[in-house]
Amino acid sequence: MSLKTDVESLRDATVAGLTAAHDHFVYTKKVWRIVDVEVRRRGRKIVLSNTVTGTRLTETDLLPVAHASVNDYLPSATIQQFASLTETFLTDLVRLWLTAYPMHLKGQVDVQTIVAAPDKAAILRPLIDQHVLSMSYKRPSEWFRLLNGIVALNHPSDSEIEQFAEFKASRDVFVHNRGIVTEVYLDKAGGRARAALGRPLDLPDPYLHDGWRLCRKIVTDVGTAAALKA
Repeated sequence: MSLKTDVESLRDATVAGLTAAHDHFVYTKKVWRIVDVEVRRRGRKIVLSNTVTGTRLTETDLLPVAHASVNDYLPSATIQQFASLTETFLTDLVRLWLTAYPMHLKGQVDVQTIVAAPDKAAILRPLIDQHVLSMSYKRPSEWFRLLNGIVALNHPSDSEIEQFAEFKASRDVFVHNRGIVTEVYLDKAGGRARAALGRPLDLPDPYLHDGWRLCRKIVTDVGTAAALKA
């Protein structure tokens, strides 16, 4: 396939993944609301068991579980999914572009790797891996600066980069510190920080919906601009 086709396929697959993740978030909440109606209002009797942990739930136990799922586990998992899909899109785009245009790569490959490589792509792979790995340690603003240094896309906007930086910083707080704001979050979020040091960070529905729209826009805009230049 051509680079243009590969970029478009990556863009479309990522948008589809973001849509599926948002659907899971919304429909899971709706399912739990159905459970609440069936149990609380209609008196439905329920018995569930987990054969792995050995636990057992009845309708009385289920409502607190539903509340924790909807308000704690689900939002945390959702922001992780949105951010991860967007990050993977960006790194995969860089891989595609550097494979097609390796003149942007820097570094050295040892002679043994060159001799053992079956083709040019195998020779370039270690250098591309190093480039992508170096990106993972940088801030989103640096990601997009590096990406635009490889191919000038003029996307996303500065405001969108700032918004995504806070979104990713929020994701990191839930991955690494159980949703409690750290100094690292405050540094990465900058003026868009949503809570003070040591305070819990909320993930209300409007915030997650806006985050999804942002991630989808970044993927769509960057992917479309890159495909036009491929």
